[in-house]
Amino acid sequence: MSAIRVTRLSLTHFRNYAAQDFEPAGGVTVLAGDNGQGKTNLLESLFILATGHSHRADTDREVIGWSAAREPIPYSRIAADVSAGDGAERKLELVMQLAPRGQGNEPTAIAERTIGPSGLRGGTLQKGYKVNGVRQRSASSVGDLAVVLAGPEEVDLFAGPPSDRRRAIDSTALQTDAEYARELRRYERLVTQRNAALRDARERGKMQRNEEMRIWEQELIHAGAFLLSHRLAMINVLQKEMLAAHAEFTGRTGHLALEYRSTVTTGETEGASPDLQQSFADALEGAWARDSATATTSVGPHRDDLRVVSGDVDLGVYGSRGQQRTAALARSIAQSAYMGQRLGDEPVILLDDPLSELDADRRERVLRHCLTPGRQVLITTADVELIPAEVRAYAAMYTVQGGSITKA
Repeated sequence: MSAIRVTRLSLTHFRNYAAQDFEPAGGVTVLAGDNGQGKTNLLESLFILATGHSHRADTDREVIGWSAAREPIPYSRIAADVSAGDGAERKLELVMQLAPRGQGNEPTAIAERTIGPSGLRGGTLQKGYKVNGVRQRSASSVGDLAVVLAGPEEVDLFAGPPSDRRRAIDSTALQTDAEYARELRRYERLVTQRNAALRDARERGKMQRNEEMRIWEQELIHAGAFLLSHRLAMINVLQKEMLAAHAEFTGRTGHLALEYRSTVTTGETEGASPDLQQSFADALEGAWARDSATATTSVGPHRDDLRVVSGDVDLGVYGSRGQQRTAALARSIAQSAYMGQRLGDEPVILLDDPLSELDADRRERVLRHCLTPGRQVLITTADVELIPAEVRAYAAMYTVQGGSITKA
């Protein structure tokens, strides 16, 4: 299978990178350095460019480096040259800037405050995304750049809040299906509208549905059923691929399951069928008393969860750190396989310190699987000795120190 590759990455005022140009290898690139030097930041920049959001920041403005404080309008820029398996080349660019208050005209503008230099406090965040110089509505345009990231945050997903796991599900879907992106935006907007209507009804003491509410709910049901259908189909593929990768990593077969726990009765339904829509409608009806009292929508894809279970053990509750790390790597490889099937090109694989907490045998098995010829893989490590000598012999080796990348 052909693969997507990043041939050049340029960062300006991104985290601790004031200005950095970097050309990763087409195969394996190892980024070595002490903690806190910027290794994870570099992987984060590619993830943001592919998905439109950070996997580790609460707000987008956090990625704007303190070096931007000296600019008239503080900004952060991520730019990359990307090649696809069909030979097509694209220039991607994402700029995030802090405009003075009252000058934010973008629909994504959000007024926030943060710590740091005075030049980065307050202001209005604006985001602009371009492909080949042409402005796009949003980042994560399907097929432009696709990445899979495995790092400490992905391990923490097992025990973290359900919202983080839903975001991880959506991150995969958003990179492979433009219709999913549209329906997710529509669904989130409809949930917000319904909640506002519920609050208004509660304040006026009218706890019955009006016609406007029924119209919104019908649209909500249609969009929600689509999201559920897509998620269930995706998880069916991820389950098979994850089980195979996990068996290869551990050297033994075993039961590892992805359990999608929905607030809607899904059964074995596939496709956005009337049955699935009816299940969502029934769930909304059953939750009406609670929703009208709390002015929230308590059922639907925005309240669902995904758990990883080994046998009868929920790894998020009872799994060891090593078990969680191995399962997280297996899930990331499953994501890669799914995205490759959907796009026809394998995504770029970003491995953030993936080998710590694994024994030597498992490290070797993980690397042997991940470093399949043809894939572009970026690996970070604080201990270069964890990377086997035979891998270091053919990988492009770089040192990261103080927001600067140099050839090792």
